[in-house]
Amino acid sequence: MRSDTDQRGWRQRRSDQRAEEARPAHAEVEEQLKVLSSQWRRKIVSHTTGLRPRLDAEHDNVRGSANAKVTLVEYGDFESKSCKAAAPVILKLRAQFGDELSVAFRHFPIADTHPLAIGASFAAAGAPA
Repeated sequence: MRSDTDQRGWRQRRSDQRAEEARPAHAEVEEQLKVLSSQWRRKIVSHTTGLRPRLDAEHDNVRGSANAKVTLVEYGDFESKSCKAAAPVILKLRAQFGDELSVAFRHFPIADTHPLAIGASFAAAGAPA
């Protein structure tokens, strides 16, 4: 049976965790994700940014044809609700565009708000394809 001290400690940790989850980690990124989420709900699937990263076949997890006309690069965090919401959208895009689209996933765990994401990234990187 837990003592009163253990119960208060658990409650405080849980309260701290909820407060951390409620606080936006990066307000600008959160705002961009809200806009993208709104666009996805309205079936607007293209979003242009100034970011044009070069792919590295040795380090990037790429699905799709190497000769694809378009490559979508996702920076993902395994604990992020936004990344989880993006997964079915990306699957639909892959189904819709077939060999014309390749998708690259880059691990981008946000450790200050998602402490388990780093371990999940390492596990995923070490898992067989």
